[in-house]
Amino acid sequence: MMIKMAVAAGGVDNVIATAVKEALDANGDADVMVGLQYQLKYNAMGEMESITVTGFPAKYVNFRNAESLPPVQAEESNDENGRGGFLSFGKKK
Repeated sequence: MMIKMAVAAGGVDNVIATAVKEALDANGDADVMVGLQYQLKYNAMGEMESITVTGFPAKYVNFRNAESLPPVQAEESNDENGRGGFLSFGKKK
């Protein structure tokens, strides 16, 4: 996507948000981009020239209230080699 001057004036975050919105609208009015990646290209003067956005457009389905779901606890655990820093959710069976 070529970047419009008005969008670029809002900064990098504005350019990315606008590109993602346009990509979602172009792909069936999706709700969210999963695995979002972007690549900005700059001209010789250091100005943003274009942006490429990739990812998987998705739609939310089966909305429900958060309080109707059971709470989930996360605990830090080790893997089979004793390395820590892994999160496990819920009870192991």
